[in-house]
Formats: sequence, C-alpha cells, structure tokens
Amino acid sequence: MTNPSAAIIGIGPNTERKGGATAIAYAHAWAMRDLGVPLLAGAARSAGNREGFAFDFPHVPTYADYREMLRACRPQLVSICAYPRDREEMTMAALEHGAQILWIEKPLAISLDAAERILAAADSAGARVFVHYQRRFGQPCRILAESCVEGRLGTIQSVTIAQPMPNLLGFGVHPIDTAMSCLPGRRAIRAVGAVEMSDQVVKGLPIEAECHGVVYFDDGSRLLASSGLASAQVPMIRVDGSHGFAELLWTTKPGDGGVLRAHWRDSATVESPVLQENFHGDPAHPNLTTVRFLRDILDAVRDQRPSGCDGRESLRSLEAVLAIFESAVRGAAVTLPMAQADFPLDRHPATCLRRISGDGTDLHGPYHRF
Repeated sequence: MTNPSAAIIGIGPNTERKGGATAIAYAHAWAMRDLGVPLLAGAARSAGNREGFAFDFPHVPTYADYREMLRACRPQLVSICAYPRDREEMTMAALEHGAQILWIEKPLAISLDAAERILAAADSAGARVFVHYQRRFGQPCRILAESCVEGRLGTIQSVTIAQPMPNLLGFGVHPIDTAMSCLPGRRAIRAVGAVEMSDQVVKGLPIEAECHGVVYFDDGSRLLASSGLASAQVPMIRVDGSHGFAELLWTTKPGDGGVLRAHWRDSATVESPVLQENFHGDPAHPNLTTVRFLRDILDAVRDQRPSGCDGRESLRSLEAVLAIFESAVRGAAVTLPMAQADFPLDRHPATCLRRISGDGTDLHGPYHRF
C-alpha cells in the first residue's frame, strides 16, 4: 500500500519554536517527509506564515483558503493544526472533500458535543480520526503504560497529575492522555473540579490560572489533576497500585535518578531504568515521537487495526478535562456521560466579567490567524 497524499491546515510562524506549541504543523510536515508521505499543500491565512513555510518546503504550494486547497488537491490525509475553535469546521470540510484520514492536533474539540459530531461525521464517511498524542510513543510513557496493563503495580487505584503551569486543555491533555493509557477500558462516571481563571487567552481560548479536579471511573479508580503556577512541584504523573507505584517526572534534579522511577510488585527496591528519552521525547531527535505517531496511524489504516490515538479512544482524555471545567463552572459535580454544547470556561463567571467590564480583553483572540 502506498502512502496517502496529505495536506496541512493551519501553518504557524517559521520561528525558533516551530515544531512545537507555536507552529506544530512543522512537526507534522517533517514527519511526513521522513516517512515518505507526499505533502501536496499547506494552508494559512497569514501571508507571513505561508512565506515562512515555503522557505523550508519550497516545493509545497500554499493557500490562503483551506477550502480552495481541499478542492484543488483532494488529499487523502488532512492534518489540522489550526486553533481549536476552528477545528470542527475544518474537519467537516476535509470530509466533504474526500479525506479518509484526519490527523487532528489536540484537543480534538472544545466541547463534548462538537467532538461527537466530528466522530459521527467521520464514521459516516468511512474515515479515521487520530488525535496527536505523540507522547504515548515515547519510552517513559510506553513503559509506564505497559507496567500498568501487565499488572506490575497490581490493581491501579489512582493516577495523580501535577502540572506546574496553567492550561489543562492545552499541554495538560498530554499527561492526562498518559494517565488514560494507564487506565485502559475504564469509563469515567463522575467529575468534580474547581478553577480560578487567568486573564490570558491562548490559541483563542480563555485559560485557567489554577485548576484542580478529580475524575472517578466505573471500577473505583480515580484521576486527580492539577494545573497552575502554584501547583506543587511534585512528580508530573504518579500511578498508585495495590502492589506498587510509579512516577514519571517532568524534569529531574541531581539525585533524582531517571525520569521514571517505580516500585514494581516484583521489585525489592525502587528502580529507575536508564532511558535516553524523557516525557517530551528524545533530546537528540526532537521529532521522533511524532514520526512514531504518524507511522502508527499509517499502519493502523493499512492493517485496519485500532490505535491508542483513535478519535474515540482520545475522547476519554478530552472528556476528563472538559468535565472538570464543567463542574467548576456549575459549582457542582457532574455525571458522565453528559451533553456539552460549548466550551465551559467561556461561561466561567470571571470570563464573563471580563467580557462585561470592557477592559479590552479579546476573549476569542486571534484564533483565525493560524
């Protein structure tokens, strides 16, 4: 089977941070190049972003209008890297123009209803949706998840995440997705959350200054998540089981050992395997986890097998974050599954106050300037 033809919607600026938070489309394009996926075109409304992309990929035409690009190229694989508020519309357009593989940056959507619409439309079109949780393909996350699935910690009782920065829906879905890989098959049934809002808008969405939440699952296990600058500087992810524990650190200090430390059920002491990679990937090969991600979804399509980053599986991580936010806005616990028509932090009292006060805060931000 030959590789599918591809196009990218949402090219960020060609800066030093390209390939990361400010211009993730470059990471997608580099992975396509490494694996021989023909990149037909890219789209960005910003002329500067188009010019910057053309500098690195001179033989790839760019478009200001992504719909025009889809009509002209009819790509089989569409990578969607634009800001979250636009992703549902772009996904639907890609499906309308015949795309069979959708590679969507996280988060998949900004409400559970929107996520369900995307997945239903893809199912109707016979297309596959994959959400870019590339850290699943790094050594530390893989070893942590495998140890949980194999029972090396006994029965998993809880997973705790401490993120020492805001934006649980932005970066935070990566550790939460890692947590979900440690809790396969569990169904979330209830969530409780509290949020203090910041005055910042990131990628068109208002973000929290501080967030704390608990998600309960049908087997009695739970996920505890916190984000914010005041969040305790503790291991980023800790899994507690009936016969052991494991910790995956964000960064390490002298004396910490490796980024992963664990007391397996068959261990006499706490062990810390020597790993070249950390939670963010391989320092020597920064785009390696994205290459692995793309290889996995290509193989999943070719072999007609599931992937850990399938849209439906990835919905579990999104549901956890949005349920915590929904609880915070309502001031009460929420029962899952639930309907959710909009982004809950748009309804947070502090966000609404900024809208009313006329302080110049652009709540939606320049989300169209991808």
